[in-house]
Amino acid sequence: IYHVAIQIVREVKVHADRIAMHDAEHAKQTRKASLSIVLNIAEGSATRDGKRRNRYSDALGSARETFSALEVAEALGYTEPMTAQLRNRFDHVIGTLVNLLR
Repeated sequence: IYHVAIQIVREVKVHADRIAMHDAEHAKQTRKASLSIVLNIAEGSATRDGKRRNRYSDALGSARETFSALEVAEALGYTEPMTAQLRNRFDHVIGTLVNLLR
């Protein structure tokens, strides 16, 4: 899922750049959350036991936060709706992380 998460970061950047025109803090939080998805997946894949679970849990939270930040931006009229492809990427990453945490 690492490579899918990297693609999410690329796509989120475009949205965050548009969000920044209206709300710099919202854009910053969105960017940081998207980066956290990838960084925690990477860290989790290199650790064992409880630390792995914690990192994957953090990645899951960050994925949900990023998704929500984009939905809020859309609701506020800051950016256009997410593409179906981006939504599918989020579904894939979130679903995989949920399964890993079971």
